[in-house]
Amino acid sequence: MALVSRSGAGDRLVGAKDVKILSKHLRRLRRLSEHSNRVLHYDELFTLELLGFFNPTLRSLRSLEDASATPGLRECLGVDRACRSTISDANACLDPELLQPLIADLRAKVPQLPQTDRQLLRRAIAVDSSLFSAAGDVAWALPQRKPGGSGGRDDHKIRLDLKYCCATGLIDGLEINGKGNSETAAARCEIKVEALYIADRGIFGFALVQDLLTARADFVLRIKTSQCLEVIEELTPTPEQLAAGVLAERRVRLKPSQPGVTAPGQVLREVVIFDERNPGKPIRLLTSLPDLPPQGVGQAGQQALVDRTVLPPARGPRPVPSRHQP
Repeated sequence: MALVSRSGAGDRLVGAKDVKILSKHLRRLRRLSEHSNRVLHYDELFTLELLGFFNPTLRSLRSLEDASATPGLRECLGVDRACRSTISDANACLDPELLQPLIADLRAKVPQLPQTDRQLLRRAIAVDSSLFSAAGDVAWALPQRKPGGSGGRDDHKIRLDLKYCCATGLIDGLEINGKGNSETAAARCEIKVEALYIADRGIFGFALVQDLLTARADFVLRIKTSQCLEVIEELTPTPEQLAAGVLAERRVRLKPSQPGVTAPGQVLREVVIFDERNPGKPIRLLTSLPDLPPQGVGQAGQQALVDRTVLPPARGPRPVPSRHQP
């Protein structure tokens, strides 16, 4: 059965050319697995598992079976319900080598993938922080650590500072901090040589940039709209870059906004990209990568926003009334 549904909903899908590519291979898989006694064919198994791969709640045979009975997914299958035993049997008897032409077709459309995206991914580390509210007893105890503690606004907060390896999906570094130790200070700890650090604007600082440059590490850092830069050269985006959402590209130096502050003197790149979630406020990115196309810088910078999946903006439980509180 084709990936495009019988109801014609596929005609409204964004990225019709990609749907056509998959449909061609799904028809091939159906021909190769055709048998009068077969209930679940290879194209349907592939469709079910592909949709399951992109849905974080579908991680077992039981969840796939339940999902196959939903109206939206049932339109893409030739059966009313894909039972667990049927999915298991199909996985065992259908040859995965039959997917090689599909993989080769997709890879051919991104010829630079092994040289660019994968190399960057292998050394990319996303940096983020999130505040968690402490429970009532802990919130009461925190201001008591210092004489005359007044219980400042942030005293009941605990911050988790996390470094996340984008290639492995594993934590690369973790600290638990509170008031008195900034997000920037936590990010400056244990910088790895030749790693690529990606961070949102709350972690930006001159000291962090200098530490990264000194350690010969690369970075893509989001900066605030108020950040001062000295423009050395204005670069003109190509039509392809404009279509990818690149609004501007410049060679710049950091410029202090206050007297007495020293900024790193190296020449860097600023890339400004369109933000679909907030069209009125473009994203400014500062990077040390000299050769990566600006649309690639934009994709890396958006990783800092997406990978607030790295560390979701959890706030923890609200402080509850404590027996120690009046």
